[in-house]
Amino acid sequence: YKGLLHTQHAMQLIDQGQDEAALAVARHALKEVPAFLPVVETGVRAYLTNQQAAKAVSLVVAAWKTHPHTTLVALFSKAATQMPKAKQLKLARKMAAQHPAEYASQILLAQAHMQAAQWPEAREQLKKALSKGDTAQACRLMAEIELAQYSDYDARSRWLSRGAAAPGDAGWVCATCGHATKTWEAHCHACHSFDGLQWKQRELAYVAA
Repeated sequence: YKGLLHTQHAMQLIDQGQDEAALAVARHALKEVPAFLPVVETGVRAYLTNQQAAKAVSLVVAAWKTHPHTTLVALFSKAATQMPKAKQLKLARKMAAQHPAEYASQILLAQAHMQAAQWPEAREQLKKALSKGDTAQACRLMAEIELAQYSDYDARSRWLSRGAAAPGDAGWVCATCGHATKTWEAHCHACHSFDGLQWKQRELAYVAA
């Protein structure tokens, strides 16, 4: 519980622009619950607001070893923006090799190849991801590739339509009342239960901002 409260406090400090204080609190949270995704996400945000991108990347890479997750894919994209594209791709390959069969690894590689404008390789990874079933995320990425590689608006529209029919992206859902939100909070905004949010599939129509 101490780690969760530290995480919530660090999130509030980041929103308030108190960057150094946020990083100090985030480090306390990481010591308490280092494997909890919201803690890692808050730590990455704190490092980035303090212009410590290399440490943010290292935090993502460390968490990935034991818990490959699409949240970490998004964090990697944010943290690694200052890295040369070739280095980003090399690191993404190294990370994906640790969990080659995971959906998150395929999305990680697809996005890294897209950053490097390597469209056939990106498509191949997305085909692997989609072979397990359509997801809104993978379909959106395919739509981006169709536009970037071929300027094919019709193909882009088809992928976007396919994505709209796919299950919604996973997110945080309260185990007590079912309220869903895009970001983790220590307390549910709807029923105010503590530590009740769980990461799972959700209906987009019920997601709070």
